[in-house]
Amino acid sequence: MQGPHSEFHPACERTLMICALPRSGSNLLCELIESTRRLGNPDEWLNQDRNRWNCGRFGLPPDTRIDAMIHKLQEETSTFNGVFSHKILMYSFTYLMESLREIPGNKRLDDRQLLGAYFPGLQLIYIKREDKLAQAISLLKAMQSAIWHNNARTREQADPIHFSWTAIHNLITDLEQQESQWERFIRKSGLPSMPVIYEDLIRDKRGVLNTVLSFTGVECELAEKEEVEVRHKRTRDETNRKWREQYLAIEERMKVSPSRGWFPWPSHKAEISVDVSRIEAEVGKAFSLSVRLRNSGKRAWPGYGRKDGKGWIKLAAQIVNSEGHVLSGSDSWRELPREVAPGEELEMTIVENAPEKPGTYRVWIDLVSTPEAWFDKSSGCGVELELEVLKDDKLQFLDRYFGHYTEDKDGEIFQVPWFGLFHLNDFPGLYHFGLGQLSCGGAGIESDEFIFESSFHGTLKTSSSEFPVMWSDKYAAKIKWHVGSHAPPRLSILKSGEWEPLNFKESSSCLEEAADYFGAEPDSKGILTLSWMGQLDVTEYPKIKHEILGIVWCSGPGAKEDSFFFNNPRIGWFWTNSTSYPKLCNMDSKEWVAAEEIGASIF
Repeated sequence: MQGPHSEFHPACERTLMICALPRSGSNLLCELIESTRRLGNPDEWLNQDRNRWNCGRFGLPPDTRIDAMIHKLQEETSTFNGVFSHKILMYSFTYLMESLREIPGNKRLDDRQLLGAYFPGLQLIYIKREDKLAQAISLLKAMQSAIWHNNARTREQADPIHFSWTAIHNLITDLEQQESQWERFIRKSGLPSMPVIYEDLIRDKRGVLNTVLSFTGVECELAEKEEVEVRHKRTRDETNRKWREQYLAIEERMKVSPSRGWFPWPSHKAEISVDVSRIEAEVGKAFSLSVRLRNSGKRAWPGYGRKDGKGWIKLAAQIVNSEGHVLSGSDSWRELPREVAPGEELEMTIVENAPEKPGTYRVWIDLVSTPEAWFDKSSGCGVELELEVLKDDKLQFLDRYFGHYTEDKDGEIFQVPWFGLFHLNDFPGLYHFGLGQLSCGGAGIESDEFIFESSFHGTLKTSSSEFPVMWSDKYAAKIKWHVGSHAPPRLSILKSGEWEPLNFKESSSCLEEAADYFGAEPDSKGILTLSWMGQLDVTEYPKIKHEILGIVWCSGPGAKEDSFFFNNPRIGWFWTNSTSYPKLCNMDSKEWVAAEEIGASIF
């Protein structure tokens, strides 16, 4: 094969691709695969929506091309035996293939040739769910609530959810289309593949995992426990059962008395009222409106429409900006809960998400007979409100502390020109793509003095003109961060007017540094074996790859003091020694954690 793809050198030996649909049990399957420590660390690494995150986390430029991204992901997330695995949904797979074909020399390659050029030894695991109604209900709940995993903290903060027959029906259709696309690709590519059925996975986790191990042929002990332990918890609750019953009941009524799919124009008579004329909401947050409806016409409003989506009477809200553009879609529109007779009144609640930019907007409330027959046109019943979108605590903090910043990916990642990329997912803590977890102290942009607390390097003081040079109270000296992808950060310290390496060596090779740190010589392939810790790949020291811990970075003192520090940007710093391992002490919480728990948390 000629062209730039032939210059690509994979950073793994084998690849496992989990071809998934939303709410198909893929997260559970990935957790089981990860637990083997031999089949990669599967995640949605190639989801285009996390490209910026990957770049920040792995020290890549924001405009990194897809092949360089793949190489870095293989390098950073493969398991000790060279297996790279990733989960991918159909929309991300489409983006991946289009991006790869944009590279000169790749356009005429078929799917198998194209994937083979970047993913050596590729095997496919295709997971699907037979109960499409249950899958669609689960997906709709996740989309509305913004809760994709069962987590008590986020469940308390969940956005409101509501039943929608049309939304569930449309999701079933979409899931069936995605399933057909996956099956067509797998059949056409001829790549080695195995199916996994969600219902089988739930019923027999150990059996499915052992089947996956046998399929891959990777050397690994089969799971022997009767019940395999997993962190993943199902999000199904009583709502799933109720929505299923509602969906099937309406479907049955459609069979007995089909809707004509239209509602006569003269019958579009309604009275709509709300108790407020102005509402406030924080950027991106959900807000709700209680709306009173009255059927002022002479015909009953039907409680359902047609399967194709026509003829449904819905309570609709549209958010409009100052230029008159409608910013919100129809996903939040509420179907009538039942038939509404002439003269009857009904109270409903509609939920919308505020725009991501602060400012003043208008909210238009009306009834609509789908697709586009608005009641206001015949009865003038529409209601308009003012919506003031306010900055949340994160944005107020950024204004106060940093002043000028840019926002990327709807408030998930931010950038300050002199400081670089960071996220505030653990606000008020700050995760810097380079320096790691920091807490912001006093001062700020007004005095151009910034104070950060680092669990490992103490209190750091700097300014916009001095950074990446910082004063550290721990070292009682100035330290300098060498901007790049090193993690933990590569630092120098100022001594007698000269910069000296603080946590790295300039003269020796990676293998020499590793031998000095661990007190043992690696073999010709860069594999170092310790009687108390097992095997480590130290070819890129201070980044090492351990069979249980996965990829971590080392920092002193080392074997001479029998004191070892390991870091991963996702989980922080841990300490251990030859007598304490496999227990490691979390440097933040001071709690002792088993090595296997740390390895399970890294990816």
